[in-house]
Order: sequence, then structure tokens, then C-alpha cells
Amino acid sequence: MTNSHNYSFFGKKSAVIVKSSSKNDPFIFIQCLKTDDNGVWEKPSQGEGKIIKLSLEEMIMILEVLQKKQNKWSAYHSFNDNDTQINVNWDSNREKVWFNIGEYRKSLNIAQFEILKMLLKHFLKEKIEFATTRQEKTIKTTRKSKSPTSNSNNSYHNKTERIERYKKPQKEKTILKEEIIQNKPQNYENNGKIHINGKVKRETPKALLILFPNQNEIWVPKSKIYNNFDTSSDDQQEFIIEKWIIEKNLN
Repeated sequence: MTNSHNYSFFGKKSAVIVKSSSKNDPFIFIQCLKTDDNGVWEKPSQGEGKIIKLSLEEMIMILEVLQKKQNKWSAYHSFNDNDTQINVNWDSNREKVWFNIGEYRKSLNIAQFEILKMLLKHFLKEKIEFATTRQEKTIKTTRKSKSPTSNSNNSYHNKTERIERYKKPQKEKTILKEEIIQNKPQNYENNGKIHINGKVKRETPKALLILFPNQNEIWVPKSKIYNNFDTSSDDQQEFIIEKWIIEKNLN
């Protein structure tokens, strides 16, 4: 069984690359690339493109969509002050599955999502076996004896130490795993921010679940809301929200 995996799903203008660096890591990476207007691909070596890290739980939720057990799944990642909305959903005919990761958008056809489905099943199987086991190793370290002087009675002994070689990998903080808006809301403005009415349905320390007039709900980070709001009110109120929060998750 190999220790690492790397598989690319390329289209004409966008690509999704799935990577697993080690079977001992309880996560995988998804790298997104796209072309510019001249057809030139982004260069990861120059810091271009985008990479997200998916946990075992998130891999399972994506697999649920690929197996058509649910139509969509979404999450919101916040890592090193970078916010990324993730949305995986089927098209209306369930013939293509769409990956929307921040500003990157890529569809997978039947052959591609079947391959991804098999990869995720394989990752889950090997990582649950190897990445959830506490690893310890005994290492013998020797302290070399120094030549004692005539006035020294110091003695030097070999010392065996038992140390843990387990280090928990740094993980992205997944704040939310909730459904996101699928249709264009009312009062949509073509500028940097959106003025829109809605009702607060739920609240977490960092986000609000807002119900819009068209009965769609979306999780919105509080850091992306630019006006005061009342979380105790059941009435509609105006919100000023960054445009991309809604725009990047439209079907």
C-alpha cells in the first residue's frame, strides 16, 4: 500500500488536485487552479492557486454527496485569517457535481466523480487504520564519556529514554458545516457589498444563520457583516454583507 496519493481533475479553465501526503495524516489536501484570460495556468510554485485541508469528517460528508445520499454539503474554513466558503453540490440533472471553493469553481463528470469517490473511500479506510493510532517509539540515546581529569571522580552513564513521537498536525478550524444559499436573493446589488433583509435563525460565536425572503438560509461570518444587528429579534432586519459570501455559492 502506497503512503501518498496525488490525482488531478483538469478541465479547460479550472482544475482540482486531490493530495494525501501520508496515510498517517488524518486529513487530505485539495488544490485548486485556474487559467487567466490568456489560458495560462496558475503556478503553485509562485504561491498561486488555493489549497484547503479536509478532515476525516469532511471527507465523509463529500462522499455522502458523491454517493447521492444528499444533494449538497457546505463548510466554512477560517485559517490564518483567510476565509473560504466550500460548497459541493449536484447539478439539476445529477449528472455533474460542482466543487465551489472560494473563488474557484470546477465540475466533475461521471467518470471523474466515480474516481474521486473511490479515492475518498480508500483514504478513509487507510487513514482510520493508520492516522488514528497513537504512535510511540523507544529511542536509545548515549551520552559520551569525557576523559576524566586526575581531580575528577565524575562518572558518565548511558541513558535510555522513552519518548513519544506523536505530534498532532495543525488543522484548519472548520467553523461551520451548514447549507448555503442556492438562489439569488432579493435586493441583490452589483457592488462590493449587499444590502438585504433577513431574519436571524441561529447564532454561533463567529457567524449567523440568516433566513432570506426567498426562504433560503445561509451562514454568514459576523466579520463579513458591516452593520449592527439584533440576534434576539425574530423580525426582519437589514444586513450589509460582502458580495462574495452570497455570489460564490449560487448554482
